[in-house]
Amino acid sequence: MAALEEAMVTQVAASAGLVALIAARFYPQMVPQKPTYPAVTYQVVSAPRESNMGVDPGIVNARVQFSAWGTTWKSARDVAEQLRLAFQRWRGTVAGTEIMDTLEWDWHDAPPELVNDLKVFQRVCECRISYRE
Repeated sequence: MAALEEAMVTQVAASAGLVALIAARFYPQMVPQKPTYPAVTYQVVSAPRESNMGVDPGIVNARVQFSAWGTTWKSARDVAEQLRLAFQRWRGTVAGTEIMDTLEWDWHDAPPELVNDLKVFQRVCECRISYRE
């Protein structure tokens, strides 16, 4: 697991409000077959590294997308709010990775989907996490 993903998993586990809703259902890219809801998926959309003349500072500005999934619109919205509380302005050293800041929190609702004959709602949240490699 990459350093940023390991730090995100650690941050989720440390967020009581989020754990109360999703337990350990925090998955890379997609939920497993026949999942329990609510749940969260995440993916790193892009991760450009800063460059300077002569030496690179080791700073990465990752764009991360979280999807909060629930069997009701309210449950997806509640999970998304706990994600925001856990990650907005997130800083510090987590799982050995220096998280410099988390900015540009944004979200939108995706249309409901039918998954295993169950209507599932999704709120997509995006942010930029700056960290040092």
